[in-house]
Amino acid sequence: MSIIESANFFEFANSLDDLILEILYDSNKGYINTISKEAITQAQDKINYFDENTFKLIEEYKISNAENLIKEKRETLLSVIRKHYQEQALIWCDEIYRNCIENCKTLIAINRDNPEIADKNFQKALALINWISSIKNLNQEEQNILLDDFNRELDEIIKSNKYNLLQNRIKSDEKTFVELYEKVKTEEFLELNLLNYEEKLSKEDFEYFKQLQTSLSSYKVNSIKDEVRLIETGFEFLNLKNDKDKYDFIKQVLNDFSYSRFENKKLTKTDKAALIKERILIFKNGDNYFKNLIKQEKP
Repeated sequence: MSIIESANFFEFANSLDDLILEILYDSNKGYINTISKEAITQAQDKINYFDENTFKLIEEYKISNAENLIKEKRETLLSVIRKHYQEQALIWCDEIYRNCIENCKTLIAINRDNPEIADKNFQKALALINWISSIKNLNQEEQNILLDDFNRELDEIIKSNKYNLLQNRIKSDEKTFVELYEKVKTEEFLELNLLNYEEKLSKEDFEYFKQLQTSLSSYKVNSIKDEVRLIETGFEFLNLKNDKDKYDFIKQVLNDFSYSRFENKKLTKTDKAALIKERILIFKNGDNYFKNLIKQEKP
């Protein structure tokens, strides 16, 4: 092998390493930073990305007889993906379990005078406990602890009449929501026990803050804090002082984001800023915004 050929081969090998490092450890889109269900849905995409770009590298460097090297590098990638995939699969299952169990407790409490519905949800809770126990390979003693915890928490909900609040609250207490939202940028937010705020939040908002806590421990931390700062900048432009106005503005902006993600799949920082600018105008001018918009349209 000539000097040029050997240099070309080693550069090709290093490019494969660069590709693996990008796929696994890139600060913005590295697989190792994905969490829960996201890790499950992205695993195959990352493997496909490696295969596609390896083919491009082979063509670029005009490499032949590199099958063993590529196989070795691919296996290195797969071993890390498998490990992270398995860890995050358990986390995802645990999240599903907790969310389903919460619904079971609430439905049993709400329907405690309807034995058929209450028993149906109790049996569902038992099935969930069996399911998560098998997933996590829990022994009988550990499984019994889950059942005891479920019964104790259900009893607490019924005794405190908490289920009435859960059943009727379709909108969060504005003051509580805004206080929590303004803490998102701080380290204090990660330490909060959100269960202490559950009674004053709608189920949707409670789940929203739970997801924020999870995401703030991942590579999404900067994006989330930037989003909060963008929305709070809207407060300043609109000179919003009371919690109700802040709550309404936040919820409207978050709905704008959700709809835009549904339409476009991906939402950049520039997209968010544009949506907030438009929402500021709507929030400030109300119906006049749409009247002026129609006036500007030429027939």
